[in-house]
Order: sequence, then C-alpha cells, then structure tokens
Amino acid sequence: MSPVTMMQVSPLFMAFALVLFIACANVANMMLARGMARQRELGIRLALGAARGRLVRQLMTEALLLAVPAAVVGFGLSRLTLDVAVKLMFATVPDAFSSYLRVLPLGPDIRLFAFLVACAVLAAVAFGLAPALQTTRTNVVAATRGEFSAAIKPTRLRNALVIGQVTVCALLLITGAVLLRGAQRLQSLDLGFRSAGVVQVYPPQALRAQVIERLRSDPTIRALEASSHGPLDGRFPQAVVTGAANEAPTASNARVSPGYFDVLGIPLRRGRTFSADEARSRERVAVVSEATARQLWPDSNPIGEVVTLSSPYAGQARQRTVRVIGVVGDAVAGFYGERHDHPTVYEPGSVDRELATLVVATSSNGPSSATAIRRRLAPVDPGGSVEIHTLEESAAVQLYPFRAAHWVASALGAIALLLTITGIYGVMAYVVALREKEIGIRLALGATRRGIVGLVVRQSVRLAMVGVAAGTVLALGASRFIASHLTMIPAFDAVALVVGIAVVLVAALAAAYGPSRRAANVDAVESLRA
Repeated sequence: MSPVTMMQVSPLFMAFALVLFIACANVANMMLARGMARQRELGIRLALGAARGRLVRQLMTEALLLAVPAAVVGFGLSRLTLDVAVKLMFATVPDAFSSYLRVLPLGPDIRLFAFLVACAVLAAVAFGLAPALQTTRTNVVAATRGEFSAAIKPTRLRNALVIGQVTVCALLLITGAVLLRGAQRLQSLDLGFRSAGVVQVYPPQALRAQVIERLRSDPTIRALEASSHGPLDGRFPQAVVTGAANEAPTASNARVSPGYFDVLGIPLRRGRTFSADEARSRERVAVVSEATARQLWPDSNPIGEVVTLSSPYAGQARQRTVRVIGVVGDAVAGFYGERHDHPTVYEPGSVDRELATLVVATSSNGPSSATAIRRRLAPVDPGGSVEIHTLEESAAVQLYPFRAAHWVASALGAIALLLTITGIYGVMAYVVALREKEIGIRLALGATRRGIVGLVVRQSVRLAMVGVAAGTVLALGASRFIASHLTMIPAFDAVALVVGIAVVLVAALAAAYGPSRRAANVDAVESLRA
C-alpha cells in the first residue's frame, strides 16, 4: 500500500482503535469492580495457602474465557456489518458511477479470524492484568472480613479508565461534528463555474475524431470545448510560477480550448482569452486566475507579464516561459478540497488535438443531457467505450467521500457514546455499592437525599469534565490536521465544539442519575447495622 493510501485510511483505523480502547476500558472497570467484590473470597484463598501468582492466573483465565467467545461473536457481527456496509455504499453512491465500483471479495478468512482472536486475547491480557494485580495485593486478615487494605488503590485506576473513556468519546463526537459541518459547507460551496447543462465526454483516441464530428453536428449542443483535465476530475497538476515580483509556491495548471471559460461561465476580469490560432499552435501565453494575479502582482497589472512554469517535483526540470494575456475569476481546480483561491494558470490547447476531456454545453439539464449524448454517439460507439458524465454527477461523486466519512464518524461516535454511558453507569453503580456504609452514615447524620444525589452526580461530572477537557484538546489538534488537508474544514469550529462537549456532559449526567437515585434510597438503619 502506498504512503498516500495509508495516510487516507489511517484516521479510520485510529478511530476504530479508539472505540476498541473504550470497550477495553469498560471491561477493565468491570473486572476491577468484580475483583473488589471478591475480596473476601480472595482473602480466604490466600489464607489457605494459595500463591498470589496462582490467583492472578485464575483471574486472567476467567478474562480469556470471556474474550475468546466474544471474539467469535465479534467475527460474526463484523461479517454482517461488512455486508450491510457494501449494500449501503451501492445504495447511496451516485447512480452514474455505481457501475464503476468494484468490491474485493470479503468472505470469511481464517487468517482474519485468527487475528481477531489474537487481538481479543491481547486486550484481555492488557486490560485484565492490572485489575488482577490490584485485587490480589491485599492483606489476608482484612480481606477475609471483606475489607480493603491501605495498599489497594482501586479508585485511581478506575477513575483513569473513566477519564480515558470520556476523552475518546469527546474526541470522536467533536470530530464527527466537524466533519458534518464540513460536508454541509461543501454542498453550498461556490465552485466558481456553472455545472448545470455541462457534460464531460472522454473518448478513446481511436474514436476521438468521429465523436467530435458527431457532437458538432448535434443541434442540441450549444458549445464544444476541451480541457487537459476535467473541471472536477481530481486535483489539477501543479506548477511552480517564478519570475514575478512575488513567487507562488505552486499553482494549478491545465490546458484549455479558447471557449472553455464561456462554457463554464468563468468570468473574464482583465485582458482576453485565447484565440483559435494560439490554441492550434500552442502559443506560449497564459490566462491566470484572480488569486494568481493577487498573489503575484498585488499592486500592478499582470497583463503582459512573463513568468516561468516548472514542475515542483525533483528530477522533472522541464520549464516553459509564458506571457500573461488575461485574468479570469477564481474557480475550483479539479477537486472540492482544494482552496477556492488557490492560484491557477491556464494554457491554450485545441479541441481537435491533445486535450483529453471534451466539455459540452447542452440545451438540457440533468442526467437526460448525458443520455441524449450517449444516444447520439451510439452509431460510432456501439460498445459504449466513451465515458459520459454530467458535471453535476462529478460534483456528487466528489461530495460522496466526505458524506461517507461523516457517516462513519457519526456511527463510531454513537458507539463510543453508548459505551461511555454504560461505562460511567457501571462504575458509578459500583461506587455507590462500595460507599453504602458511608452514605448510610451521612443520611443518619442528617444529609438529605437530594444532597446524596448531588454527591454522586458531582463525582461523575468531575471525571467527565477532566475527560472532556482532554478530548477537546485532542479534537482541536485533529481538526487542525484535517483542515490542513481539506479547506472546507476550519481549524476551529465553535459550534461543533460546543455540541460535542454538551452531548458528552449530558450523557455523563444521564449515566450517573440512576446510581445516584439508588444511593439516595439507601436505608440508613440497615447500613449502620451492617
């Protein structure tokens, strides 16, 4: 797998790993609580001569007996989840591109099952060893009475696990909210050009001349132009622009035919566009975007300026000098995630020669325009080798990965929230049971039941606040990283931050409410008698 591919999928692996951490922290907390509840049993075993190592092995064996069946169930659920995910992908991807999707065989694999079992065993050992060691470090006499010795500090470990759960939950929820708002921004993003009624045609070289002839003879086609790269077919090639007063780090670069700007409705701001003669001879002239002009010539007229274009990659030293003849409006250069004001340099090309993508303006809008062109080309392309898409369909395809990323992040955030709620609930229920004598004494000394509820809830909120603070810091770092690669994601999104924090805190309050009510219903007389 290439480094670029790994960079694209590593955030997804990281998110799944964080959800796994929450699940493991939940299990560790439950094992710690279970071990504390078995203090009397463990103390009796130690008093009868059992070695501490043997008790640790017993507790670890119990953990493994839970982990292995869980891995088997998880394997079955993963198969079901993958099948559902593939069906959802085909159901939600834009129809014009669904035929191009290819899914690798995802059948059950013994290697995958072995890996899953190994992960379950590793998680059981990693998160079960600490509770096992903690619960066996006990004073024999005190343990036989069901009491904890001073050497045991279960509270610190338990609190650390809860804080870790809340931290990861806050990170995932805030990041999911940031991605959601980014996807919403994308849908309202001004492309800088017109997409309605524009169709992209990709003819193979052998059929190019016949396709162009058929399209030019079609009365429903208003204009036929071309580009070396489609307006939304992926990021344009980059070129370093030098020779101006200010140097642009890189600029998007494409060759276009003279009427390309008119077909897409990109406005001319200064100078002129290419002539037919310049396009045929590939004259060394260029039209630049407004962003390029602002960056390179902020205080002067760029018309007539001469610059050098070169490759930004080492070992590709090919250079060419061009003269600026016009300035057009800013437009997205091939990729939604590119900055709208990223510098762009256009050079001339001809429809009849080297430009790969035909850009066609039709008199109709929507998918019907592509269907009409496909029917028109059927006599010269009976095998359907000519690829045809509307510009609106290309825009929908570019939006789809961002929508899918939001769906995945939301699903993981929901799972993390559910696990965190159950984790906090379980821990607080255990704490209430552990402090039943203390709560009974407080009630006997005059504490109100409302005060007891507040006592338990405050303890939960304190842990949640620490976790939320840590999760917020991590989420801000994650947002900054995403924003460095996708321009529609802000480095700081106050709305996403507030929503994520509020959801986590409300969930912590809800999880603590049940145990707090149970604490308030403790019978003071029975507690003191015990």
